[in-house]
Amino acid sequence: MTSFPVFFLWRLIMSLNYRSLNQITLVGRIGQDAALKQTQSGASFATFSVATQTLLKKQDGTWDHPTTWHSCVMWGKRAETLASHLKKGTTVIVTGSISYREGTAKDGSKQRYVDINVDDVQLLADASSSKSERSASAQRPAAPRQAQTAPAELQDGDYDF
Repeated sequence: MTSFPVFFLWRLIMSLNYRSLNQITLVGRIGQDAALKQTQSGASFATFSVATQTLLKKQDGTWDHPTTWHSCVMWGKRAETLASHLKKGTTVIVTGSISYREGTAKDGSKQRYVDINVDDVQLLADASSSKSERSASAQRPAAPRQAQTAPAELQDGDYDF
């Protein structure tokens, strides 16, 4: 996917009379191996987490690197194809939209969850990965992109993070 400058994207959105955009791009590391699951109706999905860091300067002049964890969900054939490649520690670029759902926490309280509904994942070669691993990932064909959404019949317990 080619990146457009933000200005041109904004002009495109305004020319189509859209007044909002729900899109997020994360660059970070996979926090746990992706778990491939299925809903009761048989729809495949993969769940994984991505860690991102921000540089913050404290009042005493030192730098802090707080980590933010993002829960990600990928649907359909793309999830089936990429789940085996999404391993802990792999650096990725994740593009998708933010979705909210309500559920019940383990202690019985109502909880609101924020998920990233993944449209695209790009695996990046890490500095620590070997040359052969990088060449193998470069030769791997990309899965076709399809915007996929969660099936309407999802229940609260279908996927947990």
